[in-house]
Amino acid sequence: MNLDHMLDRIKDRQWALADFERDAPGADRITDEQFEGLKNFMTDLMWIEQIGARGFAGLARAADDPMLSEIHIYFHADEPSLGALGTILPMLEVALDGALVKFLLDEVADPLCHQVFDKINADESRHLAVDFHVLELLGERHVPRTRRQAWAAALDPTLLSGAVIALPLFGRIGRNVTELGLDEERLFSSLARFNTLGDRSPVVWRNPNYRAIAGQTRGLVDNGAGHRWLTSAAIAASDHLPRRLVRPTPIWIDQLTHEPAA
Repeated sequence: MNLDHMLDRIKDRQWALADFERDAPGADRITDEQFEGLKNFMTDLMWIEQIGARGFAGLARAADDPMLSEIHIYFHADEPSLGALGTILPMLEVALDGALVKFLLDEVADPLCHQVFDKINADESRHLAVDFHVLELLGERHVPRTRRQAWAAALDPTLLSGAVIALPLFGRIGRNVTELGLDEERLFSSLARFNTLGDRSPVVWRNPNYRAIAGQTRGLVDNGAGHRWLTSAAIAASDHLPRRLVRPTPIWIDQLTHEPAA
């Protein structure tokens, strides 16, 4: 990949919510039923994008290549242990681009929604191109070193606690999206695409992080009923979590802005 060219494209095509006419006609095309579902979905989407932004910020610090580091700084603005982050993010991006964005463009008639998500879709295509470039770089690393890093990440208490928190979060997102009308098979098909793209390259397969996440993704696609039971149990458990154990509102809430912030 020509990283110089990619960085120029990213800089040239940055956009902000302030670029759109927020009062443009078309909001009346959203039905009352869609409005309630979209409100929950957009709230969930904001959280997952901020999780992605934290990941890109981590990648910017961890990348060996200064050009790749700068690219991830811009990706962090798009989204307001390298091995784990660099493997998890492409899977989430494939699901967002392949299922959620296309679903909204098919189902919501508001022209403003289309304008904004057309920009988001273009962002995701650049993210995915760099994501799979990073997957190949990770696969080209010395295998014993990569394996040690994968075990270190798997045993990291922060990552383990994050996985426990993520299960009910993503479960709620999935539930809200299916209530909007997204066919679950469409989401599974997008997740399977992550495996298809990764499996094309024998270099990517050498990355133990990829093999672990690809295996989990394949299990989710092949065992949708079991996954639904697990996520439903996680959501129910989180509903009974004592409020005193919930962390305060994160500080990045105060950093949200309609301007690009790379």
